Amino acid sequence: MRFNIKNSTIPLVMLWIPALSFSQPIKSEKIEDTHIVSLLNNVREYRQFKSAGLIAGLFVISNPSGSALIPEGDEVTDNIYIAVSEYDEQPKQSLFCLKNVYAVSKIQLEKAVKNTISISFSYIENKVKKKSTIKVTIDDIVID
Repeated sequence: MRFNIKNSTIPLVMLWIPALSFSQPIKSEKIEDTHIVSLLNNVREYRQFKSAGLIAGLFVISNPSGSALIPEGDEVTDNIYIAVSEYDEQPKQSLFCLKNVYAVSKIQLEKAVKNTISISFSYIENKVKKKSTIKVTIDDIVID
């Protein structure tokens, strides 16, 4: 069998036509929603955890300067947002928030089973370092 450039060019062009016809130009948009702008500019840490049935995104968002209420200090607390979603074409989704947590650190996955994700983290409360575990499901979180 002989290689014929004319016979091979037509199939190659036919493969590229669908790719070219569905491409869209990249567009830029300035976001004016000040809440979203502030939220995304204050993300201090993001982690993602997965189980067989859920995916959880954990965002540590810094609060304003002085939010830790330490006299003569500008220390901040964080809000921890946990966005939870099922794996599906139209997934059930939830968002939870742990407010005003001071000195968040050592965020790690403890356990992931089908519909529950357990995440631990350290923080400071009343000058004492503590560790807490949260069990995340699509409907709620439980803090241990």
